[in-house]
This record gives sequence, C-alpha cells and structure tokens, in this order.
Amino acid sequence: MFPEYLCTKWTGREKVLAKLNEVAQLEEGWDSYGAMPLDSSIIASVRQFVSALPCDALSGVLVVPTGAGGVQLEWHAGRKSLELEFETADMIHYLKWHPLGGIEEEASFPASDLDK
Repeated sequence: MFPEYLCTKWTGREKVLAKLNEVAQLEEGWDSYGAMPLDSSIIASVRQFVSALPCDALSGVLVVPTGAGGVQLEWHAGRKSLELEFETADMIHYLKWHPLGGIEEEASFPASDLDK
C-alpha cells in the first residue's frame, strides 16, 4: 500500500476531489437533456468515501455525474471495469465486469462499508 504521508496533489485522491468539486457546480440541465443538479448529500458522501480510501487506490479513476443527480466513480483497465454509482448518500450500486475472466457482478452496499 502507498504510504499515506506520500499522498500529494499528484496522487489520485487529490485529482478525484478536484474533479468532484468541479462536477458539484453543475446546474440543472447540465447535459442539455434536463439532468438534475448533483445532490449535495451525495457529493459529501463521495468525498467521505474517497477520503477514506488509500490514495493509490484512486489512480486513474473517472468521476462521472449522472443525470439523476448522483455521482459514479469508474476504473477501467483494458476490458476490466469497476463502477461505483452513488445513487443516494447512503447507498452505492456497483458493477464489476471482466468479460475475459467471466466476471459480471452487480449489487449494492452501504456507502459506509469500505470493506466491500
């Protein structure tokens, strides 16, 4: 694991938090199809979740706003994907997908459960 004291602006955590601040400013209709503004309680939940993860776990993560006012964090490595969608401040829906490994798993878990 990456030592916490080495977390700098060049690590994934700071980049994710900066992008989260950026998408938090989106207003209603930001996608030109009537998308909802991002829910401030979901933004706070994502910040808390991201801050609790090791900074190296966030390298290469994409921060994607959803039309329903949520936030999705996405990791992609070749054909493998992991997507965490914060549908509410308390619940995360995830999709783990690796077609070559025969993995397609989808479920939900509480945002407070970092062991997942």
